[in-house]
Amino acid sequence: MLAVGAALTAVVACSGRGGDRTGEPAAATTTRPTGTEYKVPATHPSDWGAPEVELPEAPRPYGPSPAATADPAFYDVTTLDAEAIAAAEPGAVLRSEPVSLTGPLTGASGWRILYRSTTAADTSAVVSGMVLAPDGSAPPDGRPVAAWAHGTTGIADRCAPSATSNLFYDDYAAEARRLLDQGFVVAATDYHGLGTPGVHSYHVSDELALATVDSVAAAHRIDAVGPLTRSWVVVGHSEGGLAALAVDQRADEVLPGLDYRGAVVAAPSAQLGSVAAAMFAVPEGRGYAALLLEAAAELNPSLDPAVALQPAATAREALLTHGCWEEAVPGFADLDATEMLASLEVGELLGKVLDTCCASDPKAALGPLLVVHGEADQPLPAELTAGLVKDLCAAGVTVEYRTYPGADHDEVMAASGEDGRRWLADRLDGVDPPSNCATAAH
Repeated sequence: MLAVGAALTAVVACSGRGGDRTGEPAAATTTRPTGTEYKVPATHPSDWGAPEVELPEAPRPYGPSPAATADPAFYDVTTLDAEAIAAAEPGAVLRSEPVSLTGPLTGASGWRILYRSTTAADTSAVVSGMVLAPDGSAPPDGRPVAAWAHGTTGIADRCAPSATSNLFYDDYAAEARRLLDQGFVVAATDYHGLGTPGVHSYHVSDELALATVDSVAAAHRIDAVGPLTRSWVVVGHSEGGLAALAVDQRADEVLPGLDYRGAVVAAPSAQLGSVAAAMFAVPEGRGYAALLLEAAAELNPSLDPAVALQPAATAREALLTHGCWEEAVPGFADLDATEMLASLEVGELLGKVLDTCCASDPKAALGPLLVVHGEADQPLPAELTAGLVKDLCAAGVTVEYRTYPGADHDEVMAASGEDGRRWLADRLDGVDPPSNCATAAH
């Protein structure tokens, strides 16, 4: 869930895998070093246990955000051994507990987990997430794994999908249910700093990728899940679409013992640098842009909302640190564009930072990819994704690109559900992946 608004469209310039699905023992080890130091991240107002503040008056047309049902103590990394974390392999499960699932996930089995990952600076990290398995016994040859990469829920720890019993939204739970019904075990990461201490590295593509890949390795380490095959895929929406693209660029490199089959990429927010400044100008984009400032301040202090925003917008910073999507995103929509940025240079600087930290490189993609977008997506216009697909095709990546009339940013998940099911089934069966690059994005 990430918006840039229909007004931003003016800024946009108009390899297949086969192999058998086997039950061979999965080697889910990574190629990254395992002895990097672990330090608990510096505290941030978005963390569990931070002083509570009263949220400022602001539009809340969608009601309050979902309440977390997990015990915050589960996410307390200070009760873990720092040396053991540093020595563990990426994907090692550090803590787990069963979860009673609700909504579309009712009937499946679930485990809330903390697992070892790595930061973009190549230091140890602890990331939270959830692993889901279909009800009943696994087939003798095992089940494949689908990594689910979620879209924007917020940056406060209470917005972590694993802190709820339905991955925060029933829309996301329904996406996971489709994967479960297809026979996948689902590894659903929260990403760095969402659930665990420190600010969520919102849209930092390296860390989105590492958290997602390591969740797959973690799923292979939970005995109760049952046998797993070597095959795995990634499915992502919005911010998770960027995560899926970033995973695709390094999937074989970081999990060489497994068999990556491709990615389903829904409405990806993969080119925000080019539209960052314009996001503050449209009501649909201001809340997202403010979230990006809050997270990007960790990379450049000049982007701290306390100095980067006008007083009227700064007064609503608690919506970012203590609210979730329902509070943060619409919470700035009623402000005038002139009440947002302290200077035009802030928007330009944010764009440069996002181009560096928070984008995908089409030339590095492996594929195959199924890229889907709703034609009625007002928050993230389809033209952005069409440009991305054009670049992917030019780089020689095998891409099937589909758009859906009448589907908005979230509705594209359900609208593309059957196409995604078919595409994933063919990848598992070793069918040559399709490409419509000759006609897509033109």
